[in-house]
Amino acid sequence: MDWHPGAEFRSFERVSVSTVDDDHCETQRAALERAFAKQLAAREVVLVAGKDGEWRAMKLRKLKAGDRQELMDKVFATPQDERQGFHMKVADRLAKAGVANITVEVRFKDLTVQGNQVIMPDSHVKGLAKLKKLNPFGPKKDIRPWRIIDGASGVLKPGRLTLLLGTPGSGRTLLLKALAGRLGQEKTLKVSSTELTYNGRSMDTFVPERTAHYISQLDDHFGELTVRQTLDFAARCHGGWQELLELVEAKEKELGITPDADVKSAMSAALVGGKRNLRVDIVLRTLGLDICADTLVGNHMIRGISGGQKKRVTLGEMTVGPSKVIFADEISTGLDSATTFDIVTGMREHARHSRSTQLIALLQPTPETIELFDDVMMLSAGKIIWQGPVSGVLPFFRGLGFACPPRRNVADFLQEVPMPGDQERFWTGERGAYSFVNSRALSEAFYATTEPGRAIVKELSAPFAGDSGPNLAIGESKYGAGYGELVRACLRRGLLLINVMKAIHIGRLMQVTFLGFCVSTLFLQEDKGLVNGSVEDGLTAANNFLGVIFFSLLTFMVGAFADSAIFVQSLPVWYKQRNAKFYPAACFALSSVVMRLPWIFTETWVWTLLVYFSVGFYTSVRIFAFWGTLFSLAVFSLTLYLACAALMRNVAAAVAVEATLLLVFVNVCGFVISKVNIPGGWNIVYWANPLTYMFTSVAVNEFSSPDWSDPVDPSIPNSQTIGSLALASRGYKQSYDYVWIAIFVWGFCGAILNFCACVFFLATLPAPKPPVLVTEEAFALQLSARTGAEDIDFDKAELQSSPRGDNKGDLEAQGGTAVPGQGSSLPFIPVRMTFKDIRYSVPYPKDAARPDPADGDEGPHASQLLLLKGITGSFRGGVLTALMGASGAGKTTLMDVLAGRKTGGLITGEVTVNGFPQEPRTFARIMGYVEQTDIHVPHTTVEEALQFSARLRLPNSVSAEQADAFVHEVMDLVELAPIRNSIVGTPGVGLSVEQRKRLTIGVELVANPSIVFMDEPTSGLDARAAGVVMRAVKNTVATGRAVVCTIHQPSMEIFEAFDELLLLRRGGDTVFQGKIGVDSSDLIQYFSSISGTAPIKQGVNAANWMLEVTSPDAEKTSGHDFAKLYRSSELAQAVDKTVNECAQPTPGTEALKLEDLRGPGVAVQYRQLLLRNSRELVRTFTYNGIRTVITLACATIFATLFENQGSNVETYLGVLNVAGSMYSGVIFIGVVFCFQVQDPIGRRRTVFYREHAAGTYGVFSYWSSEFVAEVPWLVLFSIIYSVILYFSIGFINDAGKFFFYFLIMLLNLMSFTAFGMLVVHATPQLEAANALAGTIFALYNLFCGFIKPQPLIPAGWIWFHYFDPVSFSLYGLIASQLGDVTTLTELPSGKSVFVKDYIETYFGFKHSFMWPAAAILFGFMIFYHVLAFVALKKLNFQRR
Repeated sequence: MDWHPGAEFRSFERVSVSTVDDDHCETQRAALERAFAKQLAAREVVLVAGKDGEWRAMKLRKLKAGDRQELMDKVFATPQDERQGFHMKVADRLAKAGVANITVEVRFKDLTVQGNQVIMPDSHVKGLAKLKKLNPFGPKKDIRPWRIIDGASGVLKPGRLTLLLGTPGSGRTLLLKALAGRLGQEKTLKVSSTELTYNGRSMDTFVPERTAHYISQLDDHFGELTVRQTLDFAARCHGGWQELLELVEAKEKELGITPDADVKSAMSAALVGGKRNLRVDIVLRTLGLDICADTLVGNHMIRGISGGQKKRVTLGEMTVGPSKVIFADEISTGLDSATTFDIVTGMREHARHSRSTQLIALLQPTPETIELFDDVMMLSAGKIIWQGPVSGVLPFFRGLGFACPPRRNVADFLQEVPMPGDQERFWTGERGAYSFVNSRALSEAFYATTEPGRAIVKELSAPFAGDSGPNLAIGESKYGAGYGELVRACLRRGLLLINVMKAIHIGRLMQVTFLGFCVSTLFLQEDKGLVNGSVEDGLTAANNFLGVIFFSLLTFMVGAFADSAIFVQSLPVWYKQRNAKFYPAACFALSSVVMRLPWIFTETWVWTLLVYFSVGFYTSVRIFAFWGTLFSLAVFSLTLYLACAALMRNVAAAVAVEATLLLVFVNVCGFVISKVNIPGGWNIVYWANPLTYMFTSVAVNEFSSPDWSDPVDPSIPNSQTIGSLALASRGYKQSYDYVWIAIFVWGFCGAILNFCACVFFLATLPAPKPPVLVTEEAFALQLSARTGAEDIDFDKAELQSSPRGDNKGDLEAQGGTAVPGQGSSLPFIPVRMTFKDIRYSVPYPKDAARPDPADGDEGPHASQLLLLKGITGSFRGGVLTALMGASGAGKTTLMDVLAGRKTGGLITGEVTVNGFPQEPRTFARIMGYVEQTDIHVPHTTVEEALQFSARLRLPNSVSAEQADAFVHEVMDLVELAPIRNSIVGTPGVGLSVEQRKRLTIGVELVANPSIVFMDEPTSGLDARAAGVVMRAVKNTVATGRAVVCTIHQPSMEIFEAFDELLLLRRGGDTVFQGKIGVDSSDLIQYFSSISGTAPIKQGVNAANWMLEVTSPDAEKTSGHDFAKLYRSSELAQAVDKTVNECAQPTPGTEALKLEDLRGPGVAVQYRQLLLRNSRELVRTFTYNGIRTVITLACATIFATLFENQGSNVETYLGVLNVAGSMYSGVIFIGVVFCFQVQDPIGRRRTVFYREHAAGTYGVFSYWSSEFVAEVPWLVLFSIIYSVILYFSIGFINDAGKFFFYFLIMLLNLMSFTAFGMLVVHATPQLEAANALAGTIFALYNLFCGFIKPQPLIPAGWIWFHYFDPVSFSLYGLIASQLGDVTTLTELPSGKSVFVKDYIETYFGFKHSFMWPAAAILFGFMIFYHVLAFVALKKLNFQRR
């Protein structure tokens, strides 16, 4: 083939040139360069040489899988390339071309971040005074300004990896965000500095969000996307780095350098933006995510990748971009030490080879991880007290008189030495000479007396010495890619999300189909025109069509509620990516709207085709106007609710706003109350109501058709038609122009305005963030740590983290061992627990590989996935046992099996307690189980939570006074006494993570257990908080109880606090059980005695070492099977001997009896639960506040809209208006109350699962108290609603009728509330409960007898009318108010009948049946309540 310059590259398919020998390679390459000169110049293709020397062109912006793999094979050609080989090759190419490393130096001087702290009410204030202080509508709160970062100064150099450590509340996160330029959206924070520059340029001269990557400690991702899809999207948004590519190639051309072909092609593919970029594959490979690249990220509803992998995705999402500055915030949370080490090692290599600037905050770094860092920055109380080499930090503190004890982690020491309650333990001088050195003094000493400190001061006193001109590492553009590319990227992500979540949309389509079927059969072939020559019958037929129109519009207006909730759940991802300048707000909103349009299109057509012809609408092209109105209303509602979601940023608040708008739209559209009867002020709302125009559009489209052209009076020429009369009687306009106004003005233009509002709210409003709440004592603690105030009561402020003692590097020196001889006011039964040959299996997952039957387990576990394989051991009183192993080893599984918490699977083996077989119900009364997740009722105090557990779990023989005394004893034991009156709150608001963990321990200890199981008690805590928790654990062991803990990534001090260890390997095999020994000597001796085991290095944590030497890779290298070695060891024989001894009953003892341990009865349980639930409802201002606002809003709207309509029954329209007021009130306030109750009930059910499993109370007590606690509030809301509405509307002034009205409204609220509880207890998640309730409410609305009166409901559907509680609410209200009224009402024909006769004829309601209707409504409430009890008792959605 003859190639020539300018040859067309058709569809960018691979084009090859056959070779004869290697001498022709350059000729072929030159030919390809001429052929694709235009595309090469535009960076659209790259030339690649295959393994056989064949050259070909490869499209860059849309790399195919085979192309990516071929390039990856070139990038990772050798084992040395696996971690950072690509960056090394790039750095080498830049050096050869003479391109200086593109670097960034970050300088900050006197950096201050000021915020506000809300001082919580005095914990000792009681009763109404406390409620008054907590009331959000009360007096202004005590808000105090606080400098979170206080005059910090420092320099971050390129190519160096810096570790950021900080004491609790030191401001680590805000420092990272301030340096990364991420505090622009934080309206409550004020940032100031003398200097904050990148390469000498202030942040207002470039785009810091595009220059520095901030990696959050929160893993906010779309769980519906795979790992590769997540990183692909991030890479497209970050864009390429073509400027660097162009600079390198220009330099190479100038110097006559021919770069390595493989490096050039890979670098071109990595630095050019577009779909399926090679950078993604490189990051996946570098972070070890290639093994799960096509696995869903997952969330709380979708099973996905592990927590460690998700943390790597968070890291990769940012580092896939071209930034040279990285600020990472606590990226080790939830990871084991080996994973953290691997990630930090990768980041170190990246800093070395790419000369990037990195500052990384870690919680509990191991000594091995600390050694990877070049520098360490120490932050305390907003002050930098050290920034410099790792090797210099300990000498600095030694110079001040503080020394790190032997065998103590440096990071733990650094985080404790600035704290008032810990500092004295590290003092090496004379005890009498010690005085607290506050953070300000430490900071001044650092800058004044140390070489690194003086160097920083000197450097910041002079201008930046480098080149402050244009730099490719400094982001100049607002976004990394063009707007077109960002729109396409967001739309593609939206398409992926909509496909993954298609089950939700298919469910919505099925719901529309089902409701459409119901409507089409309920209103099957309705009469039209002047029916039987009767105007009344004709208008009745017209009302049926209006009912269909109303319900059709309402269905699609309510349907967008679910989209609003989904949108709110996606906002955390948006806020993260907005702050990183991934894309503008319009792209995010557009993808949410556009991806929903095909489903809306389908749903509206399905509804149209089902309803339009079945009901009997006029058959013509008018069907398109019907569909167009539905479609435009659905789109309008979607954009409106998305704007509400973007404004409120909370599901409950957004639903409240949307419900209020819907309330106004529906009641002022002319159907519930006719236009002619709407009061003057509401006429403005009527004409501003989009639903008015939509309703008018469909009504005019139908009633102006020939089917409705019959003259009302044929004797009069040009007489008004029945269709015109139907419109005029309700005050609707009759111009067909309203069809186009509805579709194009309100539908199209209104949707655009809503969309713009949504974009505005997304772009300008910050992410919701609760205020910082602290106690007066905690505020004093912060002030003390910073200024060294001497008048602080540390014990009161919970500062005394340990008694003063010798300066030893273990938990004993921290107060970790209880006072010798410490007893208990309540005796407990000492137990020894043994277990032999414990095996646990579950069915194989679908599509999982199964082993050969010959190799599998025989007996009951055959053909099952075996998770535990013959575990044997014992737990004894006064012994603290660690249960450890790699991920997947079965630690928590074994603990659940032994504690009797498993709800599925097959368990075999022998378990004894004090030598007798374990009886689960009895064992539950002497066992405590501390779960990893700290689940508590948010609105209780610490003391109330402990008292509740004690009073319901201690035996009947224990009096209330003894129980309270024991609670105070336990509070002292776990150091909760200083915060006994603090509200527990939710994570992030209320108690700290470490305080919540100690409360979880205390809740179990007040049950006076003999043995306590703890699942990951130190997970997610920093070193100091973990030490406080472990001190509580050691205090528990010192009382003589047996304690077993699964432990994750323990520090050296925490690990050596354990007495014994049970180590499992992946697959459920035991590899070690026995004593750990002093300084882990017994453990080290056992594994070191095995030939081929790598020796432990000096200062290395034995916990990390043992996991490494027993890992699958280590077993493969050494050829050892550690499980087999253990089973044949003397250690295993000693364990068996101990188990056999402990499995023998002590002479003269009996097995534990449940009767002796039984707790309080149902009455006491009910009373305690009712007290707690009532207290919670009083304190939950948000929940009851929203319900109060909704009640007042509904009452006020209806009172003003239907003002004095109650007595206006002279015409049939007046009667329908009165009935409409009752219909709207019953439906709207009931539905809102049902949805509002679901969230607190869902949260409370999570607590129920934990407490019920612990035997705290029975299902009946919980079930009954749950509803009874709501009754006083429902009575209050019913009174408020009835008093405002009854007299404003002008109902009959009769006490009996008023109280019956109140009774029906109360029963209505109680029925809807009970139904809300039912759907929560009957479904696994809140989303499913909402969907189920929404569908059933639509049916209740359709068949209640208002949209289509009861006499007109077909026989095939009348059963549902009688199974509809709303129908009996309406029956009672209408029959009570109008069923006995003898006033004449005028019909359309001019005839007059008694109101009571019209009610009976039109609605089928009789005054004599109003009390039976109330009784039936009460029966519905009882029925729902009983079903909720059955669901709660029989359905357990917490699977273990």
